[in-house]
Amino acid sequence: LNIFGKLYFPADFDKTQKYPVIIMCHGTDATHATYEKGKWPMVMAQQGYVSYVFDFCGGAMKSLSDLTEMELSGETMQRDITAILEQVKALPYCNVDKIFIMGQSRGGIMAAMAAGRHPEDFAGMILLYPGMGMIDRLIAEYPDLSTVTGDTIVDNGHTFGKVLLTDVYNWDVAGTCSQYKGNVLLIHGIADKTVGYEQSLKASTEFYPE
Repeated sequence: LNIFGKLYFPADFDKTQKYPVIIMCHGTDATHATYEKGKWPMVMAQQGYVSYVFDFCGGAMKSLSDLTEMELSGETMQRDITAILEQVKALPYCNVDKIFIMGQSRGGIMAAMAAGRHPEDFAGMILLYPGMGMIDRLIAEYPDLSTVTGDTIVDNGHTFGKVLLTDVYNWDVAGTCSQYKGNVLLIHGIADKTVGYEQSLKASTEFYPE
């Protein structure tokens, strides 16, 4: 599959030097442009970081990567992050000891799961209003897979392919996320009506107590 992405560099970038790299994962119905609009890669470049923003395969109607939203799933997103991680590690100017991951909304739980699956690869993680309750919400909406008819499901007002539900149904979110022992920064507004900030509070106490 083809993954569309962009690299942002510090103004004084020197390809013979090593730099910390941040991988930025967008949320539902968003693209890499979400981070660009928020100036995240630009600000991080000013701080000396190389940033990589990308579109999840099937991540949104406006995604520039392969797949459609009907083909999007938790595992396709995990495979995207793993592929990007390997590509970043191979960059000659990447400091492999200082690779960070950032996730926004749904991209937050995907970043957290990726960090739990690859705990030695990430020096730190930043989660922006992460949708840590996404899997619990899906299972609450569809508690019995045998009753799910057709090829689509509706989650939080969005229509997705059934595969988004079926391949995360047995995910152990707490068990996987808690495998990551590095530094974690959680940023969450208490007035958030889409992703309740309680999800970040739960993550801070249950997933990342240290």
